[in-house]
Amino acid sequence: MASNWQPAVEVRAFQSIFDAEAVTGTNAYRARFQMDRYTLLGLHMFWTGTPTGALTLWASDYEDPSIVDDTQWVNLAETFTDPAGSASQGLLERAGIGHRWLMLKYTNASGSGNLTARGTLKR
Repeated sequence: MASNWQPAVEVRAFQSIFDAEAVTGTNAYRARFQMDRYTLLGLHMFWTGTPTGALTLWASDYEDPSIVDDTQWVNLAETFTDPAGSASQGLLERAGIGHRWLMLKYTNASGSGNLTARGTLKR
């Protein structure tokens, strides 16, 4: 008898969104990921060194939004544990995402280090 079993939740794990990205000066770093088939997001961010800056999560429903700047994106005003001058880490979970694209943005204010962010998407 053939089995019709399917997993209740489809998981798509990213190896890395930022992969030990070197952050310095007052630069902005952006990475986007497609969400049109997923509604649950888990992010794990961690950093080394002495960066101080802000992590933000943005959404877009444009077909192919540019990550050169923020003109095709809307800031979702999520609360993150931001890098504050020493090595640390933070988590973010978000359910009910109804947008085609998400972008994780880090803007460094001072210091330097490496930023890694990994995400898991589920539907």
